[in-house]
Amino acid sequence: MRLIGHLWLLAVVCLVGIVAELVGIHQQTPVQRGIDAHTVTVTGTYTELIKGRTKLSDDTYVLTYGYEDRLIRAALRSLPGSPAPGDTLCLEIDATHPDHARVCGTHGGLDDARQGLVIGVTALSVILVIMAVSTLLGQRRRETGIVAETFAAFDPPAPVIGTEMLLRAAPATRWTMVLSFPCVLVMLAWWPLADPTVAYRGPLATLLLALTAVLAARCWRVGVRCTPETVTVRGVLITRRVPAVQVTGVEDADCLTECPTLHWRDPSGRYHRCRLRYFGTGERSLGSVSRYHLAQLARLRAWLTANGAAANGAGTGATRSAPAP
Repeated sequence: MRLIGHLWLLAVVCLVGIVAELVGIHQQTPVQRGIDAHTVTVTGTYTELIKGRTKLSDDTYVLTYGYEDRLIRAALRSLPGSPAPGDTLCLEIDATHPDHARVCGTHGGLDDARQGLVIGVTALSVILVIMAVSTLLGQRRRETGIVAETFAAFDPPAPVIGTEMLLRAAPATRWTMVLSFPCVLVMLAWWPLADPTVAYRGPLATLLLALTAVLAARCWRVGVRCTPETVTVRGVLITRRVPAVQVTGVEDADCLTECPTLHWRDPSGRYHRCRLRYFGTGERSLGSVSRYHLAQLARLRAWLTANGAAANGAGTGATRSAPAP
């Protein structure tokens, strides 16, 4: 958990940096266009280096040059090579705004902002992948003592009051999602890599590939986790947590969606439902997959009954629908 906290902090820092670089690109684009439209070449002298106030701040390079009998100072974010104070450099300036300058052959602050954006997006993508892998491994270690997935026998064991329980969709269902859903993002990532005209193709592809890894981990972890306090339904995109004592029933799959539904009632008396989309038991599912899911639903009903949800109507085997509000 400490590692995840540090990673979240780094992710926030990266996100702030990405926003700052996007603002820099927005500001520098018209500046560089002005220099392109009204270019004047002058010779400037590197006079001063102003260190950044923090480790995350950029240094500022100050250059002076003369134009139309005026001495002008310009601040640049970077200089090519390793010039020393007093060195002269070729500069391109905007004749209509002489304080807008860049080193000859570069795009000045626009190139710096683009480079910073690439670094920020790459770092954020790596952090997201590390967080996904760390969370997945941590959950797997914690869940080893909670449940052992059954592949051959489908008879649900008798649940114990106060224990935790983890129900997973059938392995065939999860493998299908892992191999199919992330493919959409992989194809989207291939598009900027294959088209050199796409702006920021590298960062965009990196971000999409990082989201692919996160989506694959989410697909593998779909299921229902029960604790004495909460019933957590993990989907591919959304995780929903319901107080166990508020659950009113688990309804079997209907003919339209072919997926069961968890019903509960909040303290104000309003009824809610959440479809267990990845526990399909309809005719379109394989026979072994349907039997696996039916056994998991039976365990869920038995656990709810054993842990006090029976008072709210979560029967052990009967199908129950939530009343109309």
